[in-house]
Amino acid sequence: MAEIDFTIPTGVTWRRVVVRKDSAGNRVSVAGMHAKLEVRQRPGGQVYLSISTDEGTIKLEADAVDGDPTGVVTMIVPGPRSAPVSATTGVYDMRLWSDTEDGEPSFRPIEGKITFDLQVTQVSS
Repeated sequence: MAEIDFTIPTGVTWRRVVVRKDSAGNRVSVAGMHAKLEVRQRPGGQVYLSISTDEGTIKLEADAVDGDPTGVVTMIVPGPRSAPVSATTGVYDMRLWSDTEDGEPSFRPIEGKITFDLQVTQVSS
């Protein structure tokens, strides 16, 4: 599992791409899997935000890195989803699983710390 820390600016769309690789550095396909990522205060604590393949905020092998979509995981936090966050830090991990495993998470490819860069200017619609 890779430990990757992120800073998420609140109130604007945040997008990051990671590539799943094995210990030898070869890409590992995530096609057909499901993914969910939660940012919490601490493990077992309050959920600050959540994204998933079910809602289209995590995309698996939809984008290409160096011309190859294999293993590419795209994470998207829409601005309106992060705007209400008032915490400055949290922790996260991502779970990936397939339907053939009865919905049980099969692995956690990434985890780490989140720093929220809180918005100052509020825009009304």
